[in-house]
Amino acid sequence: MGVGLSFAAWGSAAVAQLAPERFATGSAILGCLRQVGAVLGIAVLIALLEDATPLDPVGPFATAWGLMAGAAVLVSGLALALGRFEAGAPVALPARDSAHAPGRLEQAA
Repeated sequence: MGVGLSFAAWGSAAVAQLAPERFATGSAILGCLRQVGAVLGIAVLIALLEDATPLDPVGPFATAWGLMAGAAVLVSGLALALGRFEAGAPVALPARDSAHAPGRLEQAA
């Protein structure tokens, strides 16, 4: 639930200070970092859970839970320390002349 609620907020904060022509790049970098973080987090979790044995099947789960709780507290503290981001003043993009739009062939005179 926390991840789902945070996606929109993190996405907005990531591009809030960017120029409008950089929104796509900022969003792409955020998406890439989110995917890498998810992959690394799952890899660490699986590595911890791999140590489960028939004699102690719950021990690694307790360790993994502690790691996830610690990471949640750390990230929550970081988010609170960053504070609130305000979007910059809107910047008007220059109007494009449809005759000179990219991809159009120039007509010979």
